[in-house]
This record gives sequence, C-alpha cells and structure tokens, in this order.
Amino acid sequence: MKKFYQNKKIVITGASSGIGEYLALELARLGAKVILLARREFKLQALAKKIQEQGFQASYYPLNVSDSPQVIEVCEKILKNEGTIDILINNAGIMKLGPFEKLTLNQHETTIQTNLLGSIYLTHAFLPHFQQNNSGHLVFVSSLVGHVNLQNFNTYSATKFALVGLAEGLKTELRGKNIFVHLLCPPATDTPLLENADSAQVDQFRKLPIAQVGNRLIQGIAKKKYLIFCSWDSQLLVWIKRICPRLAEAILAHY
Repeated sequence: MKKFYQNKKIVITGASSGIGEYLALELARLGAKVILLARREFKLQALAKKIQEQGFQASYYPLNVSDSPQVIEVCEKILKNEGTIDILINNAGIMKLGPFEKLTLNQHETTIQTNLLGSIYLTHAFLPHFQQNNSGHLVFVSSLVGHVNLQNFNTYSATKFALVGLAEGLKTELRGKNIFVHLLCPPATDTPLLENADSAQVDQFRKLPIAQVGNRLIQGIAKKKYLIFCSWDSQLLVWIKRICPRLAEAILAHY
C-alpha cells in the first residue's frame, strides 16, 4: 500500500473534516502529497500544519466547489504550482434531510450544486490533465443512498444516484486509457455531515467509523477497484434491490 501511494499527488475536496480529513491524514502518512480543498481556510490551514509537523507533505487551497469560475481558477493554480496530479477525490458534500416540500428551493439547489455539480466541475478541470498524462484516478464519494433511496433523503439521495451514473459513464469512456474510476458507497458514517443533517432520522442508523470507510477507499484505489462498499449488509441490500426490488422495498419500509 505504501509503495503505491509514495510520492503520489492527491487532490481531496471536502478535506476540512470527516472522511476528507481522515483521508488526508492517512494518505499523507502513506507517502502521498495531499492537496486539501474546502471552504474553511482556517480548517485547511490547521490540517496542513498538522500533517507537515508530522513530517509529511500537504498544501491547501480554499475553494467552494459549487462555484464554477472559482473551481477553474483554483484548479489552474494547482496544476501550475503542484505539477502532475495523480488522484482526484471528489468528497465534498452537504446533507439536508426532511420531507421534500419542507425543504426550501434554495436547500435543494445548494445540495445539487455542491454534491453533484462540484464533482462535475472538478472532474472536468482535471480529466484533460489525466488524459494528457495517460494516467490518473478519479474518485467519487457517493453513498448507499445512491443505490437505494430512503424517506426524507430525496434530493440528497438524487445527487448520490447521479454520481453513480456519472462514475459509470466515465468508467466506460475511459476503459483502456489507464485512468481508473472509483465509486465509494458507504452507509451512514460517523461524520460531522450527519451531525448537521437537520433530521432526527439519522439517529436510527448504525453509523460506521470514519476509519472503516476511509481505509476501504484507500485499499480500493490501490487495488484499482471500481465499486467500493464499506459493509457486507449495505452491499447485500443493493444486490437485493437489483434482483428482487419488492423485497428491497419491504426492507426499506422499516427505516
């Protein structure tokens, strides 16, 4: 594992907390240079300093992934300052839960702009670089609810479904070009995202530790694995939905 990541340059969105922060710390310890992107500059600065004080490599660029002109500007700066980028991890996301009509249009729009368009903007900016180098890894952090929807997850789930479709399409387009696509689909994970979800519904779910989710992704990238689940039961539920949708609906009705 360490040999694979040694001297790799890895861009991580949503790096200021949760899964993104965990990935930054672990990948840096494996010998990669991590390039941290998120909105909160003070958080990025503190994380980069922590990594550097441990003797590892990190740089950071404040970025709102939902702002297309800003994404273009920052990505150009990264390519100029950092040189070759090896891996892009599209991890930035927000979660607004509740009955569809209770959420404001702004909340629906912001969820789509951050979770889906942010990944499209970053991928569009870095993919030509990967194609030019005939090498690279594109990572999309989707969710279990990118395969099975649950009550009150509506637009959040829709963006995760869209990421599944986006990853699947890119995987087909890039086959044989030495550019690998990875799709992470964790169930509920114990991150600040759930703490800020504005719904008591998430309290009923068993939450996986961040380390379990992060380590599955780190291993999956190194093994060039496309579809990465983080627990056997979530993988089983997805397969049940494919084979017997009515049984999956009956199971999901209990959530």
